[in-house]
Amino acid sequence: MKLSILIPTHNRRDSLVRALNSLAAMSRPEGCTLDVVVVASDCADDSVETATPYCDRLPLRILVEPAPGASRARNRALDVIEGDAILFLDDDATVAPDLACVYAAALAQYSEYGCFAGAITSRLEGDPSPLMREVARMLPTTFGHLWLGPSPRPVDPKVESAFAGNMVIRTQVLGSRRFDETLGRRGHGNLEGGEETNLFEQLTRAGVKTLWLPQARAEHWINTERQTMDFVSMYWFQVGVSQVRLGHVLPGEYMSSKSRGARKAWSYWRRRLTRRPQNWLVALRELKLHQGRMAAIRQYGAKSG
Repeated sequence: MKLSILIPTHNRRDSLVRALNSLAAMSRPEGCTLDVVVVASDCADDSVETATPYCDRLPLRILVEPAPGASRARNRALDVIEGDAILFLDDDATVAPDLACVYAAALAQYSEYGCFAGAITSRLEGDPSPLMREVARMLPTTFGHLWLGPSPRPVDPKVESAFAGNMVIRTQVLGSRRFDETLGRRGHGNLEGGEETNLFEQLTRAGVKTLWLPQARAEHWINTERQTMDFVSMYWFQVGVSQVRLGHVLPGEYMSSKSRGARKAWSYWRRRLTRRPQNWLVALRELKLHQGRMAAIRQYGAKSG
C-alpha cells in the first residue's frame, strides 16, 4: 500500500519546516510506502528553496502552483498523486510520530470506510492572552480543533465533518472528485472556507462512510497574527458566507425573519457589557454568522447552494 501525504502551502516557510520535521520523525508503517507532495501555492517567500533539502530526508516532491488558493493547490497535487490513499495535512500542522501507522492500520482493517477523520488539537504559539485561551475553549473550531470522542466510530455526516487538516481518503473512492476552486482560502487574508465540507458532502452522497480515528493525532499551530479578535470575527463571518454558498442556509427562508439581525446584535452588546468572555463569545459568533450569511445572500442570492 502507498500512502500519499498532501500539503498545500502559502508563504509559511517556518511553519512548513516545522511540518516537514515532524514528518521526517514519523514512524514508517510496515508494508506501506510514503509519498509526500508539497504544493507551493502563489508563494512569494523562499518556501520552495527551504523545503528542497528535505528531499534527502523524505520521499518528497515539491510542486509550484502560481495561482492562489488552497483548493487549486490540492487539486494540482491530486492530478499527479498515485497513492492508494491520501493524507491531507496543513502546512501549519505537526503530526504524532505514529500517525502514518495508525492510518495504515485503519486502511487495512476497515475496508468498508473510504474516509478517515483524525484528531486535531489547536496549539497557540507564544504567550496567548486569557481571551484567546477562552476562544480556544469555547469556540474551538475557530482554531481548527477537532475532537469527536475517545473511541473510533462512524462520523455522522448530518452534524459532523472531517477536516482536511488531518484526513485520509482512499484514492479509489475519491475518483475524479476535486475541491471546488471557487471555495476556500485564496491567500491575502481571505478566510473563506467550505471546500472541505463540499468535498465531504460529495463523498457522503456517493455512499462513502467516514470513520473517526482519535488515535490519529495532529497539532494545528496558531501563530500570533491569528490570535486576535479581528481574526475570530472574520472567521465566523466567513463561516456564515460558506453556509449560504453550500446551501446550508436558504436565502428565502433566512430573509423571512426581518428582526433576526437586530436580536443578535442586541444579544451580543447586552452580554458584552458584562466584560466576561464566557458570556459574550457565543453571542459574537452568532452575530458574525448572521452578518456573513446576509453578505452572501446579497452577493450570491438564489445562486447559492
